[in-house]
Amino acid sequence: MVSSTVGMALDDVVEALSRMAREYADDEEYRALRAALPDDFPF
Repeated sequence: MVSSTVGMALDDVVEALSRMAREYADDEEYRALRAALPDDFPF
């Protein structure tokens, strides 16, 4: 699990991903990378 690998609690990882989604929502590269992930990916 990602949280174990980076030494973070699962809730912290989810919050970090949510923050990134908000901060980079208008970034073209972010949108392209996000489109490659499943819709239920946690953010």
